[in-house]
Amino acid sequence: HGIHCWRVLIQNMGSKDHMFWGVGEQKKLNQVTASNKTFWGQISNGWSRRDGQYASCDGFRVQSQTRKYFVDMLLNCDQGTLNMGVMDQDIVENANQTTHQLNGIPREDTLKHGWVIVFIMYAAKISIQLKQIDPSAFLLPDAGIESQFIHHVQT
Repeated sequence: HGIHCWRVLIQNMGSKDHMFWGVGEQKKLNQVTASNKTFWGQISNGWSRRDGQYASCDGFRVQSQTRKYFVDMLLNCDQGTLNMGVMDQDIVENANQTTHQLNGIPREDTLKHGWVIVFIMYAAKISIQLKQIDPSAFLLPDAGIESQFIHHVQT
């Protein structure tokens, strides 16, 4: 229940960024794809998933050559919303779209085991690091938070 917030450092050393971030119901899966029922989030190319279904290319689109960036996710279990965004407008194809909100996420109390964070990497040489942050820090630069991540040397 309540509000949960995370900052994710994505390091895309292969410069072929194509990954999914979001939430899903905690359960055993035979195969993990963004099409799994109860997966809510978006792919870095802007396509969003709602309950595992493609909705449209209505999210922010990260430029594929971006080597390192942060994504914030804010899950409000009481309101049924997932907000996602990037702080650096220079890494997205449309500088006016740096955030994305998904509505209609089932309340956590309707799920058998609650929500978990989901990442699916569709290419090699992509790494992620995750830090839970206070919801008040959503999409706000914070050197103290960002210094807790390990930044790989880019070659």
